[in-house]
Amino acid sequence: MRMICSCNWSAGSGNVPVMKVTESQDQPLPRAKPAAAPKRPPAPRVKAATLLAGAREAIIEHRDEEYRLRLTSKGKLILTK
Repeated sequence: MRMICSCNWSAGSGNVPVMKVTESQDQPLPRAKPAAAPKRPPAPRVKAATLLAGAREAIIEHRDEEYRLRLTSKGKLILTK
């Protein structure tokens, strides 16, 4: 149930608003849509083979830290600090 309010100005009473409240069982009020998140550019895509350049391990530097990307014997990748 939603409340429908209408405001009418009464004549001759010093322009004091008179509130008339009525109830209605109409459809619920529509909800505002949330603000859209800012669009980010797509993440760069790099093939693991490009990073490894034929080796089984690559060292990745990030914020003065070294990370190792290793290729396992089963073809999976492991990233360690």
